Amino acid sequence: ESGFSAHTRLRPVLVEIAEARLARRGLRLDRDAEQARRLLGPVVWDLVRPDRPTPRRRDAPGIPPRRLAKILDALEAL
Repeated sequence: ESGFSAHTRLRPVLVEIAEARLARRGLRLDRDAEQARRLLGPVVWDLVRPDRPTPRRRDAPGIPPRRLAKILDALEAL
């Protein structure tokens, strides 16, 4: 899918998962950004960070399958 679609459709689901995983540790994405960034790693953090901008172009590239697999693996490991 496009980057816009990934941002508006997939990202909210991944944010919800990340928030649930972090909540087990008493952390929140918006309140505990440094700890969340450290635990999630740079690839996941870049996608779920609260200040992530919406892609400017609706046809921007989406998330490659390998990168999405790494994101899901990192969330499962948390």
